[in-house]
Amino acid sequence: MGNYAQLDKDRIKVMDNWVQQYGKVFGFYMAEIPYVAISDLDMIKECFVKQMHIFHERPPMLIPVEPLLSSLLYATGDQWKKMRSVVNPSFSATKMKHLTRTMVSCCEKTLEVINSYVDNGQPVNMTKLYKGLSLDVVSKCALAWEVDCQGDPNDPLLKVVRSVAEDTESTLVEGALRVPAFRDLLRWVFPFTEISRIYCELLDRLLQIIRLRRRGHRPPMLDMLQLLLDAQEGSERNGFDDRKPHVPLITDKQLLGNCFVFLVAGYETTATAMSITMYELAMHPDEQEEIYSEMMQALEHSGELTYEVIHQLKRLDMFVCECLRMYPPITLITSRQCNKDTVVLGQHFPTGVNVLAPTWQIHHDPEIWPDPFRFDPERFRAGVRAHHPAAFIPFGLGPRECLGKRFSILEIKAAVCTTLRQCKVLQCEETVVPMKPIVRSMFLRSESDIMLKLGLRSK
Repeated sequence: MGNYAQLDKDRIKVMDNWVQQYGKVFGFYMAEIPYVAISDLDMIKECFVKQMHIFHERPPMLIPVEPLLSSLLYATGDQWKKMRSVVNPSFSATKMKHLTRTMVSCCEKTLEVINSYVDNGQPVNMTKLYKGLSLDVVSKCALAWEVDCQGDPNDPLLKVVRSVAEDTESTLVEGALRVPAFRDLLRWVFPFTEISRIYCELLDRLLQIIRLRRRGHRPPMLDMLQLLLDAQEGSERNGFDDRKPHVPLITDKQLLGNCFVFLVAGYETTATAMSITMYELAMHPDEQEEIYSEMMQALEHSGELTYEVIHQLKRLDMFVCECLRMYPPITLITSRQCNKDTVVLGQHFPTGVNVLAPTWQIHHDPEIWPDPFRFDPERFRAGVRAHHPAAFIPFGLGPRECLGKRFSILEIKAAVCTTLRQCKVLQCEETVVPMKPIVRSMFLRSESDIMLKLGLRSK
């Protein structure tokens, strides 16, 4: 079991204790899998950026499942480069401009739900609300899939994605990490488990959408799925010789795997970030009003929440960055596998060892961020680039960082702007203060649901 027994507790506290006891570079085992945790910024940059050709792959999936194994998340070598060139345009600034209207429309639907609570004077469960919003946004932006995850807590898609996200983290990964022998057994019994049934149900839904697209049902706006389909139906030349056969840019497995990642990866982490951002707005009413004033001033010219309006809101950007620093949704999966013996800044790394950048510990290191547990958006007045490249890594680091970071940040900002335009975000009796962040397995979340009150602004 390696060091799993210790990590089975509060993972933030355990990693804090290890860093304090062993320093900024130390090793541990997850079952039989060796890891080296690194919180030295220069060494992280060297591994994740400068020697990326050696630290290229992510640690292998404990329980290999297709088509997830064929997604960009786990692709390697030339296949990763090819797939990244296909997927990357989906997250360009130009694409984000086109998606902003869809995001804002989903956020306006959230306001309808919020208003029903406001009218009754009830607190709002922001945790549950934003899980619905997050899935609505990614479904429509990635797949042009019309769902109602906000209005209907029993929406079939919401139930399936929630089950996949929660069961994968709590049951499969945890069991596989604990006992290697159980991992081997689970590979055989997985097809007969409930989580496998739910997983297959989600894949079937995605396949239905793909089949409709292939029959000519193109969406009015180019989305991520259509970009992948166009790439699949196209081809690339092998050099400049027309006599050589064409090679598909992306296979069926890769297409389905990336659609799956779009849905599941964009669901839990962004929802957590949105609910925590709202919590911090309630805790800092002066900051909230400053962001509101900045937004209303920007809206005087256009009157509409566009990409350009949201992008120019500097105070909002500072606030969101500070939320992501204090509460990085991804804390213990920013890792890479060493593919050959190498030396990094005097430290030897053998082939097969995995390097881990413990995001929480980096974001709360007083040597990097003075008084790290104090919420202070002023840290980002000069922008993210003013800091060491490895000091702020809520979406990872290097060429394999999360491609969806621009999408996620835009979604958070759209939710804040849409809400603050009509409402004030307030504490209530049900608000747990201080909020306690926990990491049960890989992702950070609040130990209890975030409950807040929203009051309509006087016009």
